[in-house]
Amino acid sequence: MVTIARFPSKHLARRLCDQLQAAGIETVVNETGNHDWHGPRGRHPGTTLEVDADSFEAAMALMRSLDLLDFSVWTGLRCPACGSHKTERVNTYCSDMPLVLFLASLLFLGLPLLLRRRRLRCFDCGRIFAA
Repeated sequence: MVTIARFPSKHLARRLCDQLQAAGIETVVNETGNHDWHGPRGRHPGTTLEVDADSFEAAMALMRSLDLLDFSVWTGLRCPACGSHKTERVNTYCSDMPLVLFLASLLFLGLPLLLRRRRLRCFDCGRIFAA
């Protein structure tokens, strides 16, 4: 089973679960922590929705058609190497920049230039690519 989405409440997860099951995709709903979204939150609050790994692409397509990708734990963008939709954002650090660019921005701007294009990592093949 692969976690496909995280919801703030169980009824939202149950609604998508019903639609996925109507499409023939086996799903499981798991509660994973505190539901108080206005107060202190745990590491992974809310309710998660899991699907079979074989049905992942079909479930992502259904979430895309229902415009629910905001709740997905994956970005939903296709990897250019393997074509998988299991991609997640990767943080950019100064160690990811070429040293010359880092020093030049520090010298001319007084602070390091850390504004870079959004980068993604594919969960299946491990490739890092620009979005």
